[in-house]
Amino acid sequence: MGALRIQQSGWDHQFLDLLETDPEALAKLTHASMPNVEDSKVPRSSMWLIMRGAMTDRIRRVHRTYYLPSMTAIATAIYENDGEYPPSAPFRDLQLEGIERLPGTYPIRWERSAKAYRLNRFLHDLIIPEHRERFDATPMR
Repeated sequence: MGALRIQQSGWDHQFLDLLETDPEALAKLTHASMPNVEDSKVPRSSMWLIMRGAMTDRIRRVHRTYYLPSMTAIATAIYENDGEYPPSAPFRDLQLEGIERLPGTYPIRWERSAKAYRLNRFLHDLIIPEHRERFDATPMR
């Protein structure tokens, strides 16, 4: 297969087609190249690829819908594994290739995630009224 030709206007449908039929072509796209399509779709595309990576090499589409009510599209898809499980890992770790060309981009890897867990947990717990009250009542040093 040659280079993946990205069609700007139909990227959502092209992405869903490739997710089903040629996920390796999608896996070869880097985060640095995907913003050329639409940078707001990079995180969502990554999540779809993570889901696809957990499935077998061959899948069968049971259901797929696409709806564009306004600025953000809504896609729903149901797939079934149609191959041997557990899947062989079809994706190589190319997602961060060229990431340094995107200013202000800092990949969240396991080490960074683990390091920030306590802070994230603390901030998230501020949604609990008792935690928020205790935080508000604690003087800052």
